[in-house]
This record gives sequence, C-alpha cells and structure tokens, in this order.
Amino acid sequence: MRTVMKRYNFISKLWIASCLILFTPTGNTQTIEEIVVTAQKREQSMSDVSISMNAFTDKEIRSFRIENPTDIADLVSNMDIKGTLGGVNPAITVRGVGLNDFNANNNPSVGVYMDEVFLSSPAMLSLRMFDVERVEVLKGPQGTLYGRNSTGGAINIINRKPTQEFDSYVSLGKGNYDQIELEAAIGGGISEDSAARISISHKDQGDSYHDNLLTGNNMGGMKSTAGRGQLDFKVNDTTRGNISINFGSAEGTNTPFTIFGLLDPSMPANADWSVNLCGPAKTFKFDNSQCSDFFGIQETNDSDPYTHSFNPSDAAKYIIDTDYSGAVIRLEHDLGDSSNITSITGFESQDRVYGDNINSHPFQLSAITHDEEISQFSQELRINRINDDGTQLILGVFFSKDEFESENVFESSDFFLTHLFWNNDQETTSWAIFGSKDWKLSETLSLTAGFRYTDEEIDFTGGTTDLNPFDMSCIIDPFCMPTGYGAVPITLVDNTISEKDTSIRVALEYRPDDDRMIYGSVSTGYKSGGFFGDFTFSNDELTPFSAESIRAYEIGYKSSRSEGRVQLNASVFHYDYDDMQTLVPGVLVTRFANADDSKISGMDLDILAVPRDGLTVGLGFGMLNSELGAIGLLPAGNKSPNAADLQLNGFISYEHQVRPGVTMGWQGSFKYTDDMFRDAFNDKFNVTESYSTLDARIWLASDDDKWEVALWAKNLANEKYTESAFNFVDLTGLANHMYGPPRTYGINFTYFGGK
Repeated sequence: MRTVMKRYNFISKLWIASCLILFTPTGNTQTIEEIVVTAQKREQSMSDVSISMNAFTDKEIRSFRIENPTDIADLVSNMDIKGTLGGVNPAITVRGVGLNDFNANNNPSVGVYMDEVFLSSPAMLSLRMFDVERVEVLKGPQGTLYGRNSTGGAINIINRKPTQEFDSYVSLGKGNYDQIELEAAIGGGISEDSAARISISHKDQGDSYHDNLLTGNNMGGMKSTAGRGQLDFKVNDTTRGNISINFGSAEGTNTPFTIFGLLDPSMPANADWSVNLCGPAKTFKFDNSQCSDFFGIQETNDSDPYTHSFNPSDAAKYIIDTDYSGAVIRLEHDLGDSSNITSITGFESQDRVYGDNINSHPFQLSAITHDEEISQFSQELRINRINDDGTQLILGVFFSKDEFESENVFESSDFFLTHLFWNNDQETTSWAIFGSKDWKLSETLSLTAGFRYTDEEIDFTGGTTDLNPFDMSCIIDPFCMPTGYGAVPITLVDNTISEKDTSIRVALEYRPDDDRMIYGSVSTGYKSGGFFGDFTFSNDELTPFSAESIRAYEIGYKSSRSEGRVQLNASVFHYDYDDMQTLVPGVLVTRFANADDSKISGMDLDILAVPRDGLTVGLGFGMLNSELGAIGLLPAGNKSPNAADLQLNGFISYEHQVRPGVTMGWQGSFKYTDDMFRDAFNDKFNVTESYSTLDARIWLASDDDKWEVALWAKNLANEKYTESAFNFVDLTGLANHMYGPPRTYGINFTYFGGK
C-alpha cells in the first residue's frame, strides 16, 4: 500500500508540475476539438448534453489503445471493469452501480450498445472494437432513452460508417508475448446513391504471461479474427438505409487464477489477508507449517503471481472457442418539417465453449467447462422532431427477445471425485414505449422530461445433476444424501417472472452564455430480476431475485474557457439504490440475492486543456461514498462492490514538427484506483488493494496524416494488481485472485489512404 501511494503521489505531482510549467499564455491558435455525440439520440456537441459523460474519438481510441471495453475504464473516473472467470465475462461498474456476477445469463447494469443495438450478455463484449469512430460513456441511469439494464449508465460504441469519399487504412503491430496485430478497412462510394465499407481485425498472442511450471507451457494466449461489412444505400428520395454484417471467432486458453493460502487457518475471514496469506505459494488450511499445500508442492518463485504449478491435463479443459455473427439494419425516413422516423433492427448470435480455472494446482481440484449459446433479436422504432428553437421531441417503441442456453460440467478427478452437470435455458421477452421532450422556458433556461414504460417476462428452466455413479459429490456437499445411482437431480426449477416498470428523467438546464451550462436532473433506472446461472445445491438458490431500481439526483456544470482551450465538466450526485442485486454465500458456493435500500453519493471532475499549441493535458477525478443496505443476516453499512472511494486519472500529450512534413509526439497516461471490495460482504480475502498504472506512447507521423509509426507500453511500471477475487477459504483454505496484465509493449505502423 505504502509503495503504491508513493507512486501515486509521484505521478500526480509530476502531472501538476507539468501543467504549471507548461500552461503559460503564448498566443495559442489551437483549441480543444469539439466532439459530436449522439447520447440523446441526435447529434450534439458533448458540452451541450446535460449528462455527465466521456467521449473518445477515433484518434484517441488509437492513441490510448482502446481495444476492448476493459480499456475504457483506464480513462474514466468512477468506473471499473473487472475480468471475471479469466476475463471472459467482463463486469462493468459505474459510480458503484454494476453487475457483481460472473454468469453470462445475467444482463449487465451498465448497458453496452453497438451501433445502438443493446448487447444483452457480458459474454458478448469482446471481439468487436475495431474500426471504431467514437466511444461514449454515459454516467447515471439512462432508463428513458436506453431502457432496461442501464441503471449505472451506458456505453455507446459507434463504428465508422461508409461515405462517398474513399478512405482506407492498414495497421500492423508487433508486441511482446509474441503478439501480432493486423487491422484494416476500406470504404467509399460504389454508385451515386450508395457506399460500402469492409473492416477486418486479426490478433494473435501466441505466448502469455502465465507460465505452467510443470509443463513449461503457458496459458492465456488468444487468437481472434473479426470482420464487418457495411452497405449504405438510398431507398428513395426520403429514405436511406444501412446494413451492417458482423462476424468473428476466437480461440485460445483462459487466464488462470493465482491461488493464495492461509498461513494460519484459525485467522478469521476478515483478517488482514495481506499479512496472513502466503502469497503466490499455495497452501490448504490443513497445513499451516509452511507456504506449501498438503501434498508438499511449493512454487519456485513465490514473488511472481504469473507462475503456476498447473495440472497438465487441465490445459485441454480451459480452451476458449468463440464464434459470433450479427446484423444491424438501419432505415431512416425523412418526414419533412425537421422530422424523421428511424428503424433499427438487430440480430446477434454467439456460441462459446470455455473452461474456467478456480485453482492453479498440480492436482485437479476443479475443472469447469461451459458450453453456451446466446441469440437476440431487437427492434426499435422512433420518431425525432427538431423544432426551430433547437428543442427536440422523441417518441418510440422497442421490442427484444433474448435466448440463452448453457450446459456446464464441474469435475474433480484427483481429490474430491465429483462430477456435476448443470444446465440453464432462459428466454427473455421485453417491450417498451418511450418518449422525451424539450421545452425552452426562456433564452437561458430549458427543461427536458422523458419516460419509458417496460414490460418484461423471463422464462427459466435449469438445475444441477450429480453425474457421479458413486455419489461422491456428497464429499463437498454435507447436505446431500447418497443414493447409489448416477445422474441424480440435486436441483431443478421451471419458473417464470413478469415485471413492469416506468422510468423517468427530468432535467433543467441553465445557460448564462454560450460557454457555460449548469444542469440539475432527477432520473430513475431499472434492471430486471432473474435467476442465478451457476450450479446450485438447493432449490432456494434458484429462487428468482428481484429487479433493482435507482433514483438519481445530479447537479452538473460544464464550461469552455480561455477561448476554447480549457474545458471543465463537474457533477455531484446522490443515488437511492433499491434491491441491489449481488452475490451472497450459498449452501456451498454463491447465489444471487437483493440488498435492502442502499445509498451512493459522489462527484466527478474532468479537466481538459491545451496550454500551448501541440500540448494537451487532461485530469479526471472521482469520489464515491456508498452504504449498502442489509443483505439477509448481514447488517447495513458495507461498501458497494467494485467501487473505489477515490480514482484519479490523467494524461499529457505533446507533438511538434521535427522536420518538414514529419511530426513527433509523446503521450503518458496514468490511473490510480483506491482499495475496493469485490463483494457486497466486504470480505478482505476478496479485495483489490490500491494500485496505479502508467501507460506511454511515442510516435512519428506525416503532417498530411498518411502514415504513423508508434512505440507503446501499457502498465509501464509493471504494477501487480488483482482484477477479481473469490473466497474459498472456509471450504479449502484458498483465496483466488486473477491478476491484471503485467508490462506489455510493442510497435505499430499505420498507413492511411484516400484522405
């Protein structure tokens, strides 16, 4: 902790000193680039949107190497994205609101939208971020315009669209751990009334930073290929359409956990784990004499969490094999009189087989294989009208149907001798009507009001079966009764839940001049209930959990000063959080339940400045104070999971001409995250201690934007930090932590054509 704070203090002082030295009046001509967003379903400058948000252009996406949703959190305060189960089901948390679950059947609390199509499962968030035009992060409930499952906020990923102007690019990269990257796109007009674009992405990480000491091999390598084809066309004089076809596949091995063991099994679960755990050496609670397990196995490098004594037979079980395809059909019809009607039809399908590792041990203690199929259909139809005074009216209807099927096997051939099977079939049908309207009350004052009514039904069939003919699963389940027969049902549920909800948003905007805006808003958000998707040992663990809801109060300020060279966005907020959905201890592992009334409050601050031509600096600051309600027998007062009290992020970027036609630039960015608990019980075995990461990039580019060559590094200081954690101390004496990537670096060359 002390080392991390020293590093954080050094980085923050360096950033502040740089700003003080470099921010001198110089007769600048460069200003901050205006970012046009579609957060409110129309094109607006980000500074004109009465929502706390961050947005990143295609240039920033390339410069900061935003390659998947996980990378977004490095640039946004009060935001965390953890990689559960080896990173296959990323969980996103914004302002303390997020999905605290590792199962793919549960919808996220922060909605992720790809070209305005909602991705219903966390399992669908990979393989898709390439040839991206813009990323928008909206903080706070977005229930009116974005619907269910956006209680924490929304992430909009907008892919680059075809235009009549020809453009193309190709990017080649090489990095450590045998990383190879290829990304390319080409697009332009194919007739007077139509344009097309084709984009591809290929990434191959042949090596990994997780080494298996028993075999000399490694785990966590991944190869992926994805593509997108688009056609923009004119139907008639008043109607245009866009068809986008998406596909992708990935194969590799899952990222293993690092196992920690108790030195003293008598220490309570809320003890200071950093003192009483062995570190990466593995131990069971049965042996407290040394940092080894009861088989006498010890690690050769106790200071390296990326080395494991991993069962050689497990490697085949921890394969990841993913295939997805999808299509988006967008039609926009001009109704005249500044009005239009938009139809967005989305199809998504994904098949995935993967194994997750909850032990990195020479003996096979647990091997879990998942076989999942996800499909979804959605249809949105909305009418937009822009009045002469700039106010807007939106009316729309929405329908979606999601289907999730999974077959999962848990086995342990070397110790517990268990063989469990659980399957889930879940179908969700949802429809909604929504609307939003602006009123201009005076020259400086305006009002926005919106609503959304949602009707949803979830059908679930699933349960757990003991496939062991000797009923040896009873070794780990003290409540089961041996029968002597195989394929014995342990749990089985066939159930349906139906829910209705109305979300609202009211916002008041005051603009004393063109450069400043003060806003206040009251909004509500809703996330549907559901069913626990993991294996269970009692039918009570499959009792449906209730919907969660939020009432949010926010006051914000946005300004542009110094002739467009300084932007400041600030907000304070308070949430009344009802029935928060969270994991709680079950009979053997975990289940899902609801917390009583909870409260979250905090603030966001973002500053962006151009002190002099070529120099850009940014700082983000986030604070949270959360208090969870009671959860069963657990009294109120704990902190929200995956929510740090303090986050600080910033960057400095500078570029200058080194010779005629050639520009050189450098960039450094950092993020500090305070301690955070990974569960609602605030278990100190499930904690991520405070950490900071530092990224850097140096590049040469042509002044005409034809080519660029860049050296980059992420986690430059090689900080070791945990992304997720699970507590099995009471069962096995083990605490499981998955570590974030160590230092990575590489070189990229990009050529742009047609500009």
